Amino acid sequence: MRKFITLCLIALFAMGCKVKIEGPYNETVHLTMPQNHTAKVHFSHENGKVHANVFLNKDGVDTYRAHYTGAVKYLGEKQTYVFPMEQVTYYMDKLPKKERAFYTDPHPTMTVQYSPKSHAYTFQFSESKCPILQKANTLSTGNEKWEEMEQEVKAGGFWTKVKYGIAKAVVFVHSKIQNGFDRTFGKLDFSSRWWFAFYLGGLLIMSIGLKLFTPLCWIGVIMQYAYLEYMSPPFFMLWPSIVGWGWMILCLIPVVIIFCMDAILCVSVIISTFLNGFVNFLIMFIPMVICIMSLYSLFHIAVTDHLELIVFFIIGTLGGGKQYIGTFIDANGNVWRLYR
Repeated sequence: MRKFITLCLIALFAMGCKVKIEGPYNETVHLTMPQNHTAKVHFSHENGKVHANVFLNKDGVDTYRAHYTGAVKYLGEKQTYVFPMEQVTYYMDKLPKKERAFYTDPHPTMTVQYSPKSHAYTFQFSESKCPILQKANTLSTGNEKWEEMEQEVKAGGFWTKVKYGIAKAVVFVHSKIQNGFDRTFGKLDFSSRWWFAFYLGGLLIMSIGLKLFTPLCWIGVIMQYAYLEYMSPPFFMLWPSIVGWGWMILCLIPVVIIFCMDAILCVSVIISTFLNGFVNFLIMFIPMVICIMSLYSLFHIAVTDHLELIVFFIIGTLGGGKQYIGTFIDANGNVWRLYR
């Protein structure tokens, strides 16, 4: 009971830290460009890839003149990334013909380097037909969010610094684990349907590890999270466009049960980390973090891809229920119970 209360207190304290994982290649950077232009570069880091969207506007007016998008595999913070960009014509369609010709640039190239020490980006555009991007040879910009956050911490009290330290530790652990997964699994092709057996094997190893030898959970949680993070798309059997409506309806109940089993196993690993002493905590700390990341991935998959199916399953499981009305005696004296 004492360990359970300690675990709840740790969870409550962590919730009070308001940790939000942001950082390199998962944020928005603003650039000052030639001829009164500015650019907003939005990075998102998902499924082993870095996606970049560049929005170009003029004279500080929040009406974009051009939009470029591209994606490359994630290789780490200190790597130099070369993004082959493609132009999206949505914003250009609203421009006069002369301006449209000025910003037309079907396939520019953007080179990006991030510096962890200064929290700054260096951008370089090449192979561009747009005069604005041609003149913007090398641009360096600091990360304003980091600077503002560090200033707030310096001006804050003791608990603010403690929370900031915990937040930095959480982000550090998350980024190191995610980088390891990206380097190991990011280059593999997770489009084959046979990877589902890899996922089920991971769940089986997790359950065996929880009952017999907890360090086995290391293998299980890695296999499980790799499937959830890199399979495209995860749980393909719930997509009627891939397997058809018949197979999807047939697979719905078993896969939802697997969803629930996965969540239960993750919670069990997290709880078992705190139950068997400090040495066990050290051994199981990284699997525990991976399980937390897996729970987030499961929730994200359920909400973004299969929320309607999950709701349909829950309603179908609950059913309408029966309401007892009373008894009925027929002409022969038989007593019948009536339900509605």
